[in-house]
Amino acid sequence: MTESWSSDRIAKEKEADKNGLADMFFPRAIKASSRRRDKKVRFVESTAVPASILEELNSGGFNERLLNALSQWRIDYPDRGDSYLDEKTKQVLSVLEKILTRGRITLLSPALERKLLGWFGRGGELKADLYLSVFLLGYERSADPGDFDRAEEAVFYGEVCPYILGRNFHQFVVPGISLSTLIDEEPPPRVRELQRVDFALFHPLIWNPLAIDIEGRIPIDEEKKYEALLRAGYQVLRIKAEDLMEMDADDIAEKYSMLGEIKNMLTGLTEPPISLARLAYAFKFAHELQFALLTGLLEGLLTPGE
Repeated sequence: MTESWSSDRIAKEKEADKNGLADMFFPRAIKASSRRRDKKVRFVESTAVPASILEELNSGGFNERLLNALSQWRIDYPDRGDSYLDEKTKQVLSVLEKILTRGRITLLSPALERKLLGWFGRGGELKADLYLSVFLLGYERSADPGDFDRAEEAVFYGEVCPYILGRNFHQFVVPGISLSTLIDEEPPPRVRELQRVDFALFHPLIWNPLAIDIEGRIPIDEEKKYEALLRAGYQVLRIKAEDLMEMDADDIAEKYSMLGEIKNMLTGLTEPPISLARLAYAFKFAHELQFALLTGLLEGLLTPGE
């Protein structure tokens, strides 16, 4: 078999469902590579929405995975070493950051919300279910292939992922993620901190996330790693490096049926109105920009006078 760890994957996945991701300990530290070698990365679980949407979301009954797609994001920024700020200033900025990221889904300031609704508002009442659908399809963004150790990884991330997941694939794919981030059990000896998965794919419409490895490098306790991932509730997908270098993205999707099934499922999604997408991302980006500015100050990338 070309795409699974073993011939009895289905039986193992049924067993893994009994000990799925819901049984993992949260919150948990995330260890993953930055998209660029000279950058650092932080993972954030907080976003802002209009007050009417927050009120509806607080009433309950919404897909938790969609709420995660809305609120979870990452920021990659230059690694400049220690900050020049004194400890008191760092403490003040840290408090501001905690206020900004209070809760998984929060509000902007009333004044900023009024401005954004005035600039990007649309006629009619905002509905939370349609609002959430915006974050399944995303928005156009400039291509950033990132830095990868191997050409095959760059091909998978830069060509296969957008073909399978669409234009906002970055939101759902984490490159170079540590095994200790994905599972609670102790990794095999000798590889505790070195062991990683090339890519982890988390999508709100996929019940069991994918742990994806590009075969080609020398394996180290690979079988034990895949057993541990299956027990934790992940699907395991192993893609041959030569396939990525010799086949187009559509051929990859056909050969590795897990990817083809995801592609077919997402193709049927309905595109939300562009006016709603602009409004939703205006709120999301305004909140993320505030966080980015605080991060820039804390990391010494910006000075308070700038």
